[in-house]
Amino acid sequence: MRELLVGTDDDYYIVECAVRADGSTSPVSEALARLRKGEWRLDEDHVEGDPWPDERQPDDYFKLLAHLKHFVQHGEPLYRRAMNYLVDGVWEWKIGSKRIPMFDTDDEGNYEPKAPISHIDDAPKGARYWEIPDFDYTIRLTHMFPKTGPKAPPEEIQLAKTIREEDVEHDRPASPEG
Repeated sequence: MRELLVGTDDDYYIVECAVRADGSTSPVSEALARLRKGEWRLDEDHVEGDPWPDERQPDDYFKLLAHLKHFVQHGEPLYRRAMNYLVDGVWEWKIGSKRIPMFDTDDEGNYEPKAPISHIDDAPKGARYWEIPDFDYTIRLTHMFPKTGPKAPPEEIQLAKTIREEDVEHDRPASPEG
């Protein structure tokens, strides 16, 4: 069962935690639970030598929720650099050195990779951050990883794509036995 993080039927989007092939394991849900408790040990923002739990991590957790809530209610991020395009329809949320990949889906087992809009004339009318495309209603977060270099590591992008494939498979109708 997927965890709903933010959003209602009245919002532009809802945000859920993607699940793995087993239908119950959710890397992002597990990472966010550790972050909320101050126990996400991969945190590049943690000051070496400071005690655990890290008292700053819960702030980042609630900051992420605030960003997501604004996104689902307004259809665009709080500020342009809060999210970033990676590749093949995978975007990421950024909170400090924390990166949380996401994708959108139609809840029927499909996704159409959304890239940034390249020209303002192709953007939704009135969009403040016109590069951000119109996503499908359901946004799913895959996992969380630390920013350790100038670009997202290829293995983290591949993990996001793998989780996306496994997750949307749960939305596909069962094939009829024949």
